[in-house]
Amino acid sequence: MLYLHKEKMKNPFQTEEAGHWYTQTGAPRYEANLRIARKENLLPSITETLKIYPKASLDRWIKEQGILARHNNPPPPDAEGNVEKVSEATDAQKVYFRHIEDLSNQIRDRAGDRGNVIHEGIEAMLLGLKWDETDPHLIAVRTWLDENLEAVHFTEKSVVDLELGVGGRLDACVQLKDSLRPIILDYKGRGFTHGPRKGWKATRRKTDLIQLAFYATTMADPPRIANLYVANNQAEGIIEFVEYSDEERIEAIAVLKHLVAVWRFEKKYRPAIDHEAVLAYLEGKAA
Repeated sequence: MLYLHKEKMKNPFQTEEAGHWYTQTGAPRYEANLRIARKENLLPSITETLKIYPKASLDRWIKEQGILARHNNPPPPDAEGNVEKVSEATDAQKVYFRHIEDLSNQIRDRAGDRGNVIHEGIEAMLLGLKWDETDPHLIAVRTWLDENLEAVHFTEKSVVDLELGVGGRLDACVQLKDSLRPIILDYKGRGFTHGPRKGWKATRRKTDLIQLAFYATTMADPPRIANLYVANNQAEGIIEFVEYSDEERIEAIAVLKHLVAVWRFEKKYRPAIDHEAVLAYLEGKAA
């Protein structure tokens, strides 16, 4: 089943701990948390559910930022000129440790902010709105869209799958020039690395595929699914389009079902689906 809600703006109250919940009719609940979800039978978002999945590459990147911040900001020595006695840190060293943690968090937040700029720029293009035509990454996306995009079906839609008991918001459903079959696009800002044979490649995560596979389950006829990765660690505009096969999508859904079970076990929460209330809502909306 598919229930859609247009989301035109972000809620200022959304935080990492709140805002990852949906009503069973698909409306986002930005201010909710697990306590409220239990009370109102809210559905966790796909991103909330996928937090249960280990992300080795993301964890490694976070650690690397801490190491880089430390390397670029040498610590103050203690009274004896020793900077290695971490277990016996002076007050100055403790302040330094907090400073390095803050720097690492700032790097992480800047990456997130850059991802938001990319996301909002692509959405503006798809809706025919103004976008930053000086941004090399967005220029690269615009070039790709001009070469491949046939039509835009919709953008920024909230969806729920009542069988899985999960909600989410997909970036866009479009039609490309190579097929009449719709394709769900999920665009992400990611780090890119360059290899001698394959050239520039984005850092991919298994959860990227699982997230897209979930979106596909909310549509009556499963569409194609793909990520559009945009480099957030390079000055030049670099992108990569990655489409997944139907076989990969089906396998990812099987994995997601297990992840949902683990998430419910971990959180000790299983939303009770009220099918009658959802049906009444849809009938009232259609009237």
